[in-house]
Amino acid sequence: MIERRKTRSVKVGNLTIGGDAPVIVQTMLKTNIANLDDALSELREDISAGAQLVRFAVPDKTAAANISALVKESSVPLVADIHFDPQLAIMALESGVSKLRLNPGTIKDKLARKDIVLLAKEKHVPIRIGLNTGSLPMERKRPEEELISFAIRVMSEEVAMLEELSFFDIVLSIKSSDPVENVAINRRLSETFDYPVHLGVTEAGQGTEGLIYSVSGMAPLLMDGIGDTIRVSLNGPSVEEVEAAYHLLRSCGRLKKGVHIVACPTCGRLERKTWDVVKTLREQLKDVEKPLTIAVMGCMVNGPQEASRADIGVALGSAGAVLFKKGSVIRVLKRDEDIVNAIMEEVGRLS
Repeated sequence: MIERRKTRSVKVGNLTIGGDAPVIVQTMLKTNIANLDDALSELREDISAGAQLVRFAVPDKTAAANISALVKESSVPLVADIHFDPQLAIMALESGVSKLRLNPGTIKDKLARKDIVLLAKEKHVPIRIGLNTGSLPMERKRPEEELISFAIRVMSEEVAMLEELSFFDIVLSIKSSDPVENVAINRRLSETFDYPVHLGVTEAGQGTEGLIYSVSGMAPLLMDGIGDTIRVSLNGPSVEEVEAAYHLLRSCGRLKKGVHIVACPTCGRLERKTWDVVKTLREQLKDVEKPLTIAVMGCMVNGPQEASRADIGVALGSAGAVLFKKGSVIRVLKRDEDIVNAIMEEVGRLS
């Protein structure tokens, strides 16, 4: 059982980040919110996929003018991501966002940041101090200062500035595109502060590469009990980030809901194809929240034992399949019987 790192709790709209709250899954709109209809469409897709918190960029005042419409339509808290122009943060706060993400590397005016913090305090809106190793304020780096130590020092200075204003609704993140560096820097971050930590691997990439880099840079932290909210940053549709985040949390023992399908990778011993069965099951089970393990195994080497360890399992053979439930054989399916239907019937009985 993973012991969670103890952090403060921060309220973000109707969510709690940190403390005893579950890890929160978030994503970021890929659409410029200046295109309101497209942004709303993407937002609805992300929420339908399970996003609990959605962030969006605010590149200019045209985009900022649409924030209130997004807030009005959203059933989940929204986070405004602000760079360069501090006035955009003021507009976002006035428009009703539930959280701000600020990067000291791109908003360098300390007086302007102070004005933002005071308004956020008045409106009870938390702030994520979000640093990326690719956008650190390098003019503040000391000669020979190692990158991780520099990033932690910048974070310490930013936290101190907020705390001096009696602002404590803070979430922290330092992201790297290098998974090894990402793990090291976030371990240091969690040792230094007791504020909640947002995890991610910035600019992880696309497809399989992006998933592997994200997992490499976050799984060790999650299994150490570090991380209170996550985003899997992929070069692709935002709904894919949401799905990947849930799989990552389940695999690291940080999420106890939803269905995990154990499926053999297949080999030359395969007596019947399993790919279509697994694909169909994944689609039909995607909305089931009950924590279940379903095993679809393709031959008699590991098949029976793996299937019997699952809540529901099937071991396929050339003549048919054996259906298991909680370790006991409950049916022998003939070759022409529908395996997916048989499994779904048993899921219905367990749900």
